[in-house]
Amino acid sequence: MSSIGRKPVVALTVAAVAVVAVIVFTIARGGSSEGSSTASDPDRSAPTSATTTETVGAEKSAAPEKSGKKTDKAKTGRPRSTSPIPPELEPVALNEVVRASGDVQVQITKIESVQGKAKVAGEISGPAVRVTVEIENGSDGDLDLGYVSVNAYTGSDRVPAAPIMQPGGRPMVGTLKAGGRADGVYLFSVGTKARPLMTVGVDYVAGQPTAIFRGRVAG
Repeated sequence: MSSIGRKPVVALTVAAVAVVAVIVFTIARGGSSEGSSTASDPDRSAPTSATTTETVGAEKSAAPEKSGKKTDKAKTGRPRSTSPIPPELEPVALNEVVRASGDVQVQITKIESVQGKAKVAGEISGPAVRVTVEIENGSDGDLDLGYVSVNAYTGSDRVPAAPIMQPGGRPMVGTLKAGGRADGVYLFSVGTKARPLMTVGVDYVAGQPTAIFRGRVAG
């Protein structure tokens, strides 16, 4: 082959190499430009990581709120007492006189063993104790006998005795004038085995300590 024939071949080879070089340069420049753009754009960097961080933070902040609700519920459901225990005077024997404040005297004048007769719902027929209570008003004012309340208990742990009206029950009513006396009759279902220690409490006016009588009841 002559030198004139080789010149076109060499020219074509050089042209092909140049084209390949241009293509490689273009590809390399485009990738570098895209990476640089991604790194320099804060809105396009690590979107998945930012979303994950926000979700975890929301779950952690919700946990204390749930715990707080449970605590409030437990506090609300806790039972509370609103009834104060009324004060009491020192106990005396069943046959003694209690001299209360305001020149008022309270005493038990009679204790009887009877057979109780149930007349209304809740009452129980059977052995009963009938107690007659007398109040003397030594004060300068009237006493409202509607505040008088008599209760009985048995044993050292003071188990309440069930009240009953018959035979002969007669609670105090009306107004007790200054210097006057009044009495009432109160019955309680108490078996003979529960009578070695009985306590009788008499409330005669609101806000004053209860008069307490304690001792053995015969029968």
